Amino acid sequence: MSFEVVQNKIYCIGGDTGNATKTLANEVYDPATDTWENRVPMPTPRASFSTVVFRDRIYAIGGITGADYEKGLRGTYIGVTEVYDPARDTWETKASMPNPSFPEVCVVVNEKIYVISGSTTYEESTSVTAVYDEDTNSWTIKTPMPVVKHGAAAVFNDKIFFIGGSYEDGVFVTLLQIYDPVADTWSAGSQPPIGGVSQGSVFVTTGDMSPIRIYVVEDPLRVHDPRKDVWTLGPSKVANRAFMGTSVLEDKIYAIGGLTSVF
Repeated sequence: MSFEVVQNKIYCIGGDTGNATKTLANEVYDPATDTWENRVPMPTPRASFSTVVFRDRIYAIGGITGADYEKGLRGTYIGVTEVYDPARDTWETKASMPNPSFPEVCVVVNEKIYVISGSTTYEESTSVTAVYDEDTNSWTIKTPMPVVKHGAAAVFNDKIFFIGGSYEDGVFVTLLQIYDPVADTWSAGSQPPIGGVSQGSVFVTTGDMSPIRIYVVEDPLRVHDPRKDVWTLGPSKVANRAFMGTSVLEDKIYAIGGLTSVF
């Protein structure tokens, strides 16, 4: 399930029931009226896809099909790229992402969509950085992330701040890796405080209604000052839950859905 904001409304797209059934739902929440509305469903059923808003449209990229965890089926990665236009309530298919893999991150920098992917198989740890140009409907492969982690990212000063972690020898290690699209290079930032990072859980505030900070919306809440490269801890959520959807609207963070227990 993915959450994006277009024209001050929050769109909730897709979902995964944990077995072969993938939800195609497309629902929109209006904070002004505190109401939900159903929209045209996403065409391709899939789980673990990533989304980003570009030119007031929502791109749904990649994902996994055929997964059935109850039967032990891991599914297949796909590079499908579909675009939803909220103004017209329609979907359109674009060029598929090359080297399909787990799309950890989709962000926009300088009128291009950057997708940073994780493992391409369940046995190997690899990374792919792909860039989509809407004007030419084409993809380009760039320098991959040096250390493969599962996580999320935000954009500050036209650089991508990827925050992610994984277990290494029984210890959970979280890193901040920073990508410069102009130089096509990666660098390391200061190490975040311990804790996991779920897909789509990292946001940067605009500075309009709060200071510019990068937030990792997990427990504990971690806050990064990108200018000073310093981390602090924020308050815990009212309800601790995993795999929730998160969005930022007018520098307020919305946490929607999720699991209160994972087994």
